[in-house]
Amino acid sequence: MVFAVAGRPLHAVAALVIDPGAVARRAAASMKLTGPTVASPRAAGEYVVGMPMWMWATPSPNTTGFIFASATAGGVTVTATAKVTTVRWAMGDGTTVTCNGPGTP
Repeated sequence: MVFAVAGRPLHAVAALVIDPGAVARRAAASMKLTGPTVASPRAAGEYVVGMPMWMWATPSPNTTGFIFASATAGGVTVTATAKVTTVRWAMGDGTTVTCNGPGTP
């Protein structure tokens, strides 16, 4: 018995090519990443301009990581890993403060 694809014998059909990049994008898209909850000492309070201010992003498994997700296509399995590498605070006056990882600058 000979199988045919689009009128051609099976041996004449090109082998299925799996794009690992596409599989990786599918794994990353399946992650349930969420933005951090921004916190400060008095979220609804008033502050003095020019005074130092302590702010933080409340960590959770879906904000700071490590988060893993895998996807498989054909014989190719890709595992994507996500974690916070930097947090950049826009201060509202055009300046930014960057923290390495989820921590302090």
